[in-house]
Amino acid sequence: MYIVGINGSHREQSNSELFLDYVLEKFQTDHEVEKINLLDKHIAFYDACDACVQNKPCHIQDDMHSIFESLLKADVVIFSSPTYYGMPSARLKNLMDRTDMFFASKQLQGKIGVVITNGAGTFAGIELNAKMVRHFFDDHKMVNIPVYACFNNTKDYPENRFPAPLSEKVRKMLDELYENAVDIAEKIRNF
Repeated sequence: MYIVGINGSHREQSNSELFLDYVLEKFQTDHEVEKINLLDKHIAFYDACDACVQNKPCHIQDDMHSIFESLLKADVVIFSSPTYYGMPSARLKNLMDRTDMFFASKQLQGKIGVVITNGAGTFAGIELNAKMVRHFFDDHKMVNIPVYACFNNTKDYPENRFPAPLSEKVRKMLDELYENAVDIAEKIRNF
């Protein structure tokens, strides 16, 4: 399988990246893995020109084109994002908006979607972020795994960073994400 992990954080060495790296390391044992840090990418805003709806190529020349290719190649797509007011980061939301070209063509259909969210706010806000990303996966007819990981109370740690190495509880939640994604992928492959 080809796994694409997308880190939507605005910070280097963020909690989102820490959690994503843990899961990607699990996948790396048996699968090809690609990690994309949106912090390192130039992605212009979606302008709703509708060229993609008319099967015309995207006129915006930026790093999104290589991400389009990665998403098309992926069997599993993992979004890891901090939470801002119950929503994913602006970087990840912008990427989500730019995938409109896949909506009409349903090119992401059947890919497995995995969500990891975190933040310093309430669990309800962080879970709302996860639900928004899962809704995105649903709109694209992707397969949502039945579990997702939400981590709150980052404010309880120095500089809002989860301590490394990750606690057993956090590792257990991320292990469950990984195991669910692999299990569903195998079921789809054998269907």
